[in-house]
Amino acid sequence: MTYKYEFRDFGKIRNILYVGDDNNFWAQIKKEYDKHFSHINFLFYLYKIEGDINYKDVFLKTLQLKPAVIYLDFTKKHDQMFSLSRLLGREGHFFGTPIVGLVNDRDEIDEAIKNGCNFIYVKCGELFDTVYGPLRYCMPSTIQPPKFAKALLDEKREIFVPLRVGYFHPSRIHLEGNFMPLENKEYTVETNIPKKILPSKVFKNAKNEIENGTYYHHNSAFSMEYQYVNKPNLLKEVEKAQLVKQKVDASPQLINATMQEYAAERNFIQKNFSKWVQESIVDDSEKIVRILIIDENYDVLSQYEGDLSDTEYSFRLQSTSVYSSDDIKYIRPDMICFSLMDEPTIEEARKIIFEHKKKKGLANKYQKKSIYSDDPLDDDDDDDELNVDTGETEDEEAQRKMLVDKIINEELKGMFSSFEGVPNYDPVIVVFNCRKDAEEISMVYGVEKLITIPSAFSYELVSKMVEK
Repeated sequence: MTYKYEFRDFGKIRNILYVGDDNNFWAQIKKEYDKHFSHINFLFYLYKIEGDINYKDVFLKTLQLKPAVIYLDFTKKHDQMFSLSRLLGREGHFFGTPIVGLVNDRDEIDEAIKNGCNFIYVKCGELFDTVYGPLRYCMPSTIQPPKFAKALLDEKREIFVPLRVGYFHPSRIHLEGNFMPLENKEYTVETNIPKKILPSKVFKNAKNEIENGTYYHHNSAFSMEYQYVNKPNLLKEVEKAQLVKQKVDASPQLINATMQEYAAERNFIQKNFSKWVQESIVDDSEKIVRILIIDENYDVLSQYEGDLSDTEYSFRLQSTSVYSSDDIKYIRPDMICFSLMDEPTIEEARKIIFEHKKKKGLANKYQKKSIYSDDPLDDDDDDDELNVDTGETEDEEAQRKMLVDKIINEELKGMFSSFEGVPNYDPVIVVFNCRKDAEEISMVYGVEKLITIPSAFSYELVSKMVEK
């Protein structure tokens, strides 16, 4: 169960993947593709979590397949399917790939959203949207936008946005979600806090900025202040009147009495709520160590039998450092474990560098450069040019070592550049499969807490390091 480094180009063919057990529903979805989008080349795949095949196996197969659209049927095997959706939603190769959750009931929508799905559909006979929406999302230049009639509502409607509670504080609540509330604006927030403890559902945004350390699968983290009790209508009318410099139909004595009563009640609730927060603190230790593992093989999945979310640490996984910058910016892991790829053969090395150069428009030039260079793969000096297709050199082994050195330097540079510019951030960095000296690398890239390990990634070793 190991994802191997391979170059797979599906050309103009779009792979569509369904993970689940409802063969009849999957057949109906495929018919919708044939009916409305037959001009596009699609290949359809069905993966199942059954027998010895668990969600980790399906994830690695999906990473190899690179689907244009992924359907996840949550009607069975909920725990494994949610674990799969979290892995898919966080892996950078699937940024821009619609992950479509299929559920049986509206009550299941919120949980699917929390676990990384871009689209959620309740399974029914109306299937066009399950196809059109995801395709429009991933192929906007090919799939034309819909033509909707526009209408104005006669009255305002409330819009609810799912949020996750990070923690409670006596004066504020830490929330995470996929939107950023406006500063100093009041919002109604539904929570499980007992009403007798916190009578008001009104919260005011305290900070209009993304806070460091998003833990759940969301884009933004922010704090909101409690209002504790709802403000009396009379006081609301007074505030509105003051804004437009008008008077309210109430005596000053009544207004002052209402203000005093409101202040006393708010103070009483605030004290009781603070006491409730302190009493609600549990003895279970928080997952205070956050670990980011960058490994194209995802070896940690095979080395740890259970679900990593059940461990005492908080893990984030990426296949390449190219996609790790957001994890580093928002989660700020305490430890970054980076696994260099296995040393390739000369043919594999040529392929890897060719693909890298092709992306930059420099596929026909390679030059030797040391670890002390700014960009080991992008020197335009013509003195030592290699022919990518023939690889003509006097010593093929020397050529292979040179190519491998270029690849390793590029990988290291990409990894270290992923957290450049992140303020006040100094993680422990462990580089596996690396035969270079840690001190040498530290001098080149200006990092202090660096450990190099010549052997492959080891979950057991990482656990022992964290314990120390």
